[in-house]
Amino acid sequence: MQRNSGGTGDSQNAGAVTGVPAGFADVDVLDDQIPENDQSCTVCGLNDSYEDNPIIYCDGCQVAVHAACYMVQQNELAKDEWLCRACKKNVKPRMDNGANNERRKCQLCHHFGGA
Repeated sequence: MQRNSGGTGDSQNAGAVTGVPAGFADVDVLDDQIPENDQSCTVCGLNDSYEDNPIIYCDGCQVAVHAACYMVQQNELAKDEWLCRACKKNVKPRMDNGANNERRKCQLCHHFGGA
């Protein structure tokens, strides 16, 4: 785990975990508080799904996104199969078990394993 070097001289921040907002480092989230089938949008991080803006799942890699966050057109939502941009580019190596997902680069944030 990467930690902040504490170079600011602020003893309160010494040893703080990098990337965690101030005041949230000690917050515990219990696994039983998060429903197992609840997946949040990879783009905005929210897990609310609405009739006019549903969370949709890529049939290739199972990434979850809001239709509006990923700019999915309404006519695409009516199709039986929806693929994220990364899977559309890599349709040939599609694997149902997800074994190859880590090689796909997110079209939004450019990290591997995403949309």
